[in-house]
Formats: sequence, structure tokens, C-alpha cells
Amino acid sequence: MTKQEESDLIKILDSNPFLQELEKWENDLSSFAEGRIQLQDLNFVLESDKKNFEAYQKKVARRTRNGDTFLHPELLPQPFIGDPRAPIWYLLLNPGYSYPDPHDHIGICPCCNRRVFADVMEPDCIFNVGGRSAEMLKKRQELLLQQLRLECGAPFYLLNDAFNTLPDTPKYKKVGGYRWWRYVLFGGVQSKGFLFQECGVGQDAESVGRKLFAIECCPYHSANFDSKVLWDGSKYTEFWVKLINWGLNTKKKFIVRSKRVVTFLQNNNLYVGDDKGVEFSNWRNVVLTRGNLKRYPKVVDAIVEELKRSDNKSLTTGEHESVSHMEELKRLMLNRSEIKATTSAKNSVK
Repeated sequence: MTKQEESDLIKILDSNPFLQELEKWENDLSSFAEGRIQLQDLNFVLESDKKNFEAYQKKVARRTRNGDTFLHPELLPQPFIGDPRAPIWYLLLNPGYSYPDPHDHIGICPCCNRRVFADVMEPDCIFNVGGRSAEMLKKRQELLLQQLRLECGAPFYLLNDAFNTLPDTPKYKKVGGYRWWRYVLFGGVQSKGFLFQECGVGQDAESVGRKLFAIECCPYHSANFDSKVLWDGSKYTEFWVKLINWGLNTKKKFIVRSKRVVTFLQNNNLYVGDDKGVEFSNWRNVVLTRGNLKRYPKVVDAIVEELKRSDNKSLTTGEHESVSHMEELKRLMLNRSEIKATTSAKNSVK
């Protein structure tokens, strides 16, 4: 990656629409933890998306009986995982929704409908004792807020042990973000053909974050998502298009989650061709194995090559990233942080 490409990325990251909301959302999480606001008061939706969000909820209410396509405003959006400088990008439709999410995000246990930071849990609660502590909840919330800032060097945070809140049993092997991503990337103990496992990539959040960046078409949670409902004027979609264009221009290797993601790309005049990305042989099985990506041997070989690169080469074009290059990136990030701090201070004065 060249110095100009990194500079262009920093400029795009400055237009991240979530940056304007984070201070309020952090305060809301604290207020909820302290009991000063109720569950129905939590609304982690971008101000610019609220009209679209409400319109979506009304449309899907007329189309579905069971409500699993409804979006969950009480959960923090999860649009990004990992470092955008990573060589491989995984394009997904939207964050899913499963019963660990209220527990992992806001500390509401679906087993006994109690707050993990306020009440004694039921003896038969399925969540790990460590995972349901107030300390671990705070750690997860810090990681969730950090990913919304989308900064260079971000870890693949869902692999952090703070999100390891369910028992390690076959029943839960694909339930929740922590177990789902471990299964997709590395499979089980006896699994073969998994690209990350084959290439010896470490299973920790930092190692995976240097290799893989995941980004959602829509940042809000639902068990199913009705992609036919258009999100005209969404600030997030505008930002998403900028990021994808940058990824295409810098020759990232794309893994496309589903046909609906392909349609979403096309609707925004974006095309990830056979030379730039891969689709799954089986859309219902999204594990990253050679067999599941067999229709694209050249791209798979390119992905394997990137995975096998040592970490000090994975984010640069040369053998070693120059000191001046790194210093420039640090300077740009520092300036970005100073601008945010100044803006926050001015807003507090008002």
C-alpha cells in the first residue's frame, strides 16, 4: 500500500458518520447500566438514518408475520470488524441477531430477563460466569464503540475473549459473533481445508485483524434482512460506497457473503469481478475453505499468498514499511484525533 493510498483512506475515515454519535451513545450505555433510562429508550441509530429506519420497520411489518426481519435499535451497530488496510475484505449484508446479543451488548440476559450487572442470575443461566460480569460487559461495550470509530490497526474484535460468553459445546458452535467467526475462519479441531488454518494465521483478534476486514451493507441487527427495501439518502451507505471504491482501487481481495450483497453492490454501481473477488460455491455455507471457493482458483491462490505473508509485510507494498511512512500515518491519525477532541470541546461549550 502506498503513502497516497493510506492518506486517501484516512480522509475517507474522517467522513465516518458514526463519529458524531459515539459520545451520546456511550452516555446512553452508562445511563442504562445505572438504571437512569429504560430499554425502550436505547436507540443506536444514526440520526441521518432514522427516517429510513422507521420506514423499513413499517414496510417489513406488512410483509412478514414472525418479525425476524425487524431491526434492533437497542443494539449498537456492528458495521466493521478489523483493519481496513487488511488485504482481504469480507462483504456481508447486515449483522445478524441471536439470543446472546442482548446479553453481550447491553447486559440483558434472555434466559432470565435480568441485567447481568444488577441482579443475581438464575443457576441454570447458559452464559459463562466470567462473561456475564459487569467488567466483561464494559469490555465488550468498549470494543463495540471502538469498532464504530474504524481506525487503522483495529483488531478483529469479535474474536476477543470478552465475547466468549457461551459454553464451548457443539450446540453453540455457530451461535453469537465469537463462535460464528471462529467456525467460519478456522472450523473445528478436525477441520481441513480452511484457508486461515492452512496458512497458520493466529486465531487471536489482532492476527486476524491484520489479514481480514469485514464490512456490512447495513449496520443494524436483524435475524433476517429485507434488502429489497431501499435506503435512499443513507449517510452510512454513502460512506460504505467510498470505502468499497477505495478497496477496489487498492486491489483488495473481496469475499462476497451472498447474492443479495452482489445486488447491493450493483445497485450502488459497484462491481467485484472474478479477478477481484470470490463468491461461495454454496451460499448457505460460508466457511472459508478451498472447497467452498473452488470456482475461483486464481483469487483463492492470491488470498492464500496474502495470508502467508509475514505481518510486517501484510499491510504494505514493500518488504518492510519505511519509518517515514509509519510516522506520516501516525501524524495523520493524531491530527484526526485532535480534530475530534476540539470539535467535542466546542460542542460541550455550546
